[in-house]
Amino acid sequence: MILVTHFDPFGGSKINASQIVVELLADIREDIELMSLPTVFDDCFSRLELRLLDNVPEALIMVGQAAGQIFHHSGEGRDKLEGIRDSRQQRIYCDR
Repeated sequence: MILVTHFDPFGGSKINASQIVVELLADIREDIELMSLPTVFDDCFSRLELRLLDNVPEALIMVGQAAGQIFHHSGEGRDKLEGIRDSRQQRIYCDR
């Protein structure tokens, strides 16, 4: 089984483009399980971690949308998604 994640609608949209893409993928492959993640930075990872503890898939594909946004990697080990805020309006940072 392949686990493919997408995000819930964000910023007033009725659907997230990542959801459209993964649903099309699931239509052509029977071994795909879909999982919707919240567009709240910390919550999405905790929900995914719980799912992975339940049953480890053969592969994990994570699909997202960040239209018009820029990803920056810094040498200090902290990545920043420029201008992106989650559903709680918190700026998104990724510590490594």
